Amino acid sequence: MRLFQEPTSGLDSHAALSLMTTLKRYAVSEGKTVVITLHQPSSQIFHLCDKLLLLCSGQTAYYGDTCKVVDFFSSVGLNIMPHYNPADFILEQVKGPSELRQRIILAAKEARKNKDYPVELSQDCQYITDKYNDHSTKIVPASHGPYPSLEQDTLNSVEPDVRRLWLDTHSHASSSVSSETSDSDCYFSWPTSFWTQFKVLSQRNFQEARPRMLSKLYWVQTIGLGILAGLLWFQLERNEDALHDIQGWMFFSTTYWMLFAHFGALSSFPPEREVINKERQSG
Repeated sequence: MRLFQEPTSGLDSHAALSLMTTLKRYAVSEGKTVVITLHQPSSQIFHLCDKLLLLCSGQTAYYGDTCKVVDFFSSVGLNIMPHYNPADFILEQVKGPSELRQRIILAAKEARKNKDYPVELSQDCQYITDKYNDHSTKIVPASHGPYPSLEQDTLNSVEPDVRRLWLDTHSHASSSVSSETSDSDCYFSWPTSFWTQFKVLSQRNFQEARPRMLSKLYWVQTIGLGILAGLLWFQLERNEDALHDIQGWMFFSTTYWMLFAHFGALSSFPPEREVINKERQSG
């Protein structure tokens, strides 16, 4: 299983679609499960996903096949307009009024009674969510309250499931704040060495360049220019009169084999820069 948190953030539409297509191909070829959180996906990226888990106020609003989410909302009385992005549509609905959100959540509860619904999502999830919402207002962090023992006393009085859920949420928030503070106060050391980064990036670039270098258009272009150069400079005499012709052939060959490769390398920098900057931010 592979977990990715908003891997398309900071990428343009083409790069995001290419990344999601690669992850889709990897999941199918390797038989892996890829779990991804997406931020405002396009319709193409949305339909690449096989399963969809939609949350609303911490509760499951929908879980099932991505292609059936529109039918689910239609059963609730929320019809999507033609040629409208389903991802934008469902996000607008779960961000709507409280009455609308409750109607969606109630429909999701009814869907849990289906025998095909996953057991992991049909048991205890609603119970834990309700208990957490009931006790969240009673739990005051020690750093924000006047009494250090208030948080521990309150946690001891709630159910184990609620206590574990709140501790996990609080520890995650605390670690995020501490990591942001430490980044500005101390020097950040990369978890991987320079040679590891160089090897991974070189291997990835060679894999991406192989289909382009072995494409039919590249072969036709190379063979065509080779035949044209052979016809122009075929059987040149090796004397002073043909010296300028030989220099022209050398200039043409050097220009083609060097400048064309340089242009290809330079054109790859702008799209690769966004990917590398995102990877640097992720550590």
